[in-house]
Amino acid sequence: APGARPVGVVQGLVGVAGGAPTFTHLRGPSVLAAAPAVASTVGDGTEVTFYLDARGGDADAEVEALACHVDGAVVPARAVAEGVSCALPARAAGMAEISLVSSSFAHGVGPRGVGVVGARDVFVAELQFVAPPSLRAHHPRQSPTVGSTVLTLVGDHFAGTAETYGAGTSHMCAFGAGTLTQVDMVSSGVARCEVPPRSFDGDAAMTLRLGEGAAGTTSAARGPVTNSVTHTFYVQPKPDALDPVDAGSQGGTKLIVYGDLFQDVEHLACKVSTVGPILATFIDENAISCVAPARRPGTRTNPSAGIAPLEVSLNAVDYTGDNKTLVTYYREGPDLDLFDRGMTPAEALGLIEGYTFILDVRVPTGPVTGGTVSVIEGANFYEPQTTCKFQTTQSPGIIVNKFRLMCITPPMPAGFAAYEIIAGRVPKITQFGFQFHFHARAFVTLIEPDVASTRGGEIVFVNGKNFLRAAEIGETADRVGTFCSMGATSIEPGVFISSALALCETNAFAEEDDLALEVSLNRVDITNSKRVLRVRNDPAFDFASPSGAPAAGGTMVTVSGGPFHEETHLGCKFGTVGPVRAVMLDRTEAVCVTPSHAPEATPLFATMNGKDLALFPIRFHFRTPAVVESVFPEQGVTGGGARITVVGSYLEQGEQAYCRMGAQLVATDAVSPSVMACVSPASAPGFVRVGVADGAEDGNVAGKDHQGAWFHYQAPAVTLAVHPPVGDVGGGALVRVIGRELVSLEPGALLCHFGSDEPSAARTLSSTLAACESTAHREGAVALELSASGPVSGFNSAVFEFARTPFPSALVPSSGPTEGGALVSAAAAGADVWPAGASAGGTSAQFGSVWPLALRVSGAGTVEFLTPARVSGASPVSFSTDASSTFSAAS
Repeated sequence: APGARPVGVVQGLVGVAGGAPTFTHLRGPSVLAAAPAVASTVGDGTEVTFYLDARGGDADAEVEALACHVDGAVVPARAVAEGVSCALPARAAGMAEISLVSSSFAHGVGPRGVGVVGARDVFVAELQFVAPPSLRAHHPRQSPTVGSTVLTLVGDHFAGTAETYGAGTSHMCAFGAGTLTQVDMVSSGVARCEVPPRSFDGDAAMTLRLGEGAAGTTSAARGPVTNSVTHTFYVQPKPDALDPVDAGSQGGTKLIVYGDLFQDVEHLACKVSTVGPILATFIDENAISCVAPARRPGTRTNPSAGIAPLEVSLNAVDYTGDNKTLVTYYREGPDLDLFDRGMTPAEALGLIEGYTFILDVRVPTGPVTGGTVSVIEGANFYEPQTTCKFQTTQSPGIIVNKFRLMCITPPMPAGFAAYEIIAGRVPKITQFGFQFHFHARAFVTLIEPDVASTRGGEIVFVNGKNFLRAAEIGETADRVGTFCSMGATSIEPGVFISSALALCETNAFAEEDDLALEVSLNRVDITNSKRVLRVRNDPAFDFASPSGAPAAGGTMVTVSGGPFHEETHLGCKFGTVGPVRAVMLDRTEAVCVTPSHAPEATPLFATMNGKDLALFPIRFHFRTPAVVESVFPEQGVTGGGARITVVGSYLEQGEQAYCRMGAQLVATDAVSPSVMACVSPASAPGFVRVGVADGAEDGNVAGKDHQGAWFHYQAPAVTLAVHPPVGDVGGGALVRVIGRELVSLEPGALLCHFGSDEPSAARTLSSTLAACESTAHREGAVALELSASGPVSGFNSAVFEFARTPFPSALVPSSGPTEGGALVSAAAAGADVWPAGASAGGTSAQFGSVWPLALRVSGAGTVEFLTPARVSGASPVSFSTDASSTFSAAS
């Protein structure tokens, strides 16, 4: 307990002399929290701050007398506005315990860690040390000064944001001393961030920093957390003219692009509409050249369909986008005359044979593995002369009717291929400028969550590779993109995030089922990744027991409802906190542990995938945590039974109140908001915390053992023997008691019990020896027992006899030699007459200041004793029934 205690070395059973040196036990400060929760393993100067309770006025230790303990290492602390701050040392990756200790341990903790153990009763927090991320490469390595370029970062030890560093904390990209931008962690080795605008061009060092908050602010004491890489900023070029301004639909036309700020760089490229990048050739700062790709030309009814914008990029990613340079595509090829001639109504209706005409390609993309069924719509398709042609590779055409043809794609390299047909009695290759896009085969590697509700409308994150953005080739957003397929339901559009991530929205289902969730890039070919989406009916909570809990969290709550499924990720969400994982007991019951929450009523939702919530919540009430300020009395015996009073605030916690005595709970009905009465249970000797529990399952709140007041369990005093065993009925005899556990932490708490008399304070000489002063009592034997705290046990006592003290009435002889040895016979009066040969019991003679002298009963009412050596003169003679030096009233 706090306070000064005397420390010294003494001899024998003498009391500790005043002025001995003291060792002061200082009460540590009240710590509210410690932050941050994550630090780098390299010891980069990151500081951890212990936030102190400014209202706690019971702390004895000054801030300057404190140090920080980090798993065996003690580092100096310094005072800051919020409390105490320490610079964290380098350490291996993993979890570490941090706490405040006395600065006396700054030169090392003893082999038994005494100081650390003492500090843990005050406040201990967990700190995660993580290996710092490192950058190995990024793409693109150049970007325009206008910003908004998305960089792909490749490295090691990339970590999540809120999962590792806490809510509101994330990695940020820093470009020189400029603005920080948010980092999107894709995996431990891949991340993305957006380049901010920059007012000038040139090279800049790019690093990752640890930021906090939406604005990405960083601590002044926290520097970069990665190595730096060089990123180059350039001013975006400005194309303003073309020569020539038109190109043939078959492609291959060389175009000269004129403008300003062109550079001779590795990734100089052009893009025509959505086809790009197309490698460009640098001529000078004002001109470059590139080759126009094949593209569908305009028609007589829609000539603007053949006009496409040409853009320029210095990094093959960011294009100019101002649409000042336009390429007009014209039709070219051997069937040009037929196209210009037009088609007669009879030919268009297939009534008479006319020239083969391609109007549209319904499936313009497919995987490089081939096998895609591509449908061509047009006119005058005749068997068996029609064949499909992909670049130089031919495949048989399947004629549905005169206006529709199906082609099966062959295996081809990734990229665009000229897509025509060979038709006519005299085979001729059409040249209408259509293209087929062969893309890398898509895969689904992970879906999150993998459980969804039958009501539909939930978002599933689909991870994989080779996903396509909608309308990557031309104006076909409804045909090309990333689509979602769930079981036998219709294929619906997904939301493209990146080539490795897409979002799918679930449909409504009539019943529970396990469905294959696959991806299609053209609404025809579906992946075969065998990722299962489990569709289940929504779980529902009907009621919770208990229906309320302390706001500090840690209470086990049993929720009833259903249906609950073992293969789902059942959880509870308390308002906006969570969800927290639930442990399923059966299909109608589960258990959740409450998180910390503001004291208020809040909705309690069920979830089966950790993201989507049930429609109908129940109410749950978080109460203000009980605060225990003191307990009286502060000690009791190990056998329990002491009635204690707990004083504090918010002590009414639920329907049934419990006192928490260490790890034990004691139910009580004597409770008010500020006072509670309990009976202490049996416990082992030592100190325990006294707190207030909210229900039988909330006895030890994890991480909250430092709350409450101390109560000391004292082992009961054991009385073995007393000396002298006899005392006068008038009391005042000094009786020495031999036993065990004859100690008490409170002054005057060791009591002597002579029978049923009012107990008196004992003087503690050691844990095995104490002294008592006998009370006034009638003649007879009584039980003498000592108690350290509380009532006597009644099982360990000694016998003490109260007797009238005899006194001498006559001495024969009444004088003797100074050298002593004279046999004196004394007549005893004032007590029962001892018969001859009887024992004098505890009675002894005192001759002047010499005592005790043994007595022998020589006859009825007569005793004998030998005189001691004395100087000449008169000496008083008295009898006593104890070993004290007090004189009898009559002598």
